[in-house]
Order: sequence, then structure tokens, then C-alpha cells
Amino acid sequence: MFLTAVNLAKAKSKRLLVEMASAAGTGYSFTAKRNRLKEKLVMRKLDPVEKKDSIALNRDRVIAVLNIVEIPLLRIK
Repeated sequence: MFLTAVNLAKAKSKRLLVEMASAAGTGYSFTAKRNRLKEKLVMRKLDPVEKKDSIALNRDRVIAVLNIVEIPLLRIK
């Protein structure tokens, strides 16, 4: 069997999990998903430390997120 470039290509996810940090300087951070090809995220979100809306900036890429289907848990009666 011959190896081709198609067999050696790795799949890349379309979405990234990124860490968002508050621009207010309170140290509050959270994670969000964004598309790989889009620009960096800037969100307006409530900062619980400051108790006001503040701008959250994209700080670091945490992980590439594959399209994983969540399986609901079975309820046992």
C-alpha cells in the first residue's frame, strides 16, 4: 500500500478554546470558544469582582476543540 499526502494529513478543529481576561485588572478570567480563522475575541461581560460590565480580551489559546458530541447520562429509576 502506498502512502499519500491524504493519508498523512492531520485533522484540525475549526474552533479554539481561548482564555479571556478582564481588562479591569481584577484578575478575573474565563474560557470561551472562537473560530480558528476569526480575529481575536473582545467581549463585554460582567466582572463579578468589580460587579460591573467590563471588556474581556482574548489572552491565550487553551486547546483546540474537536467537534465532540455530548452523550446525555441515562437516568436509572
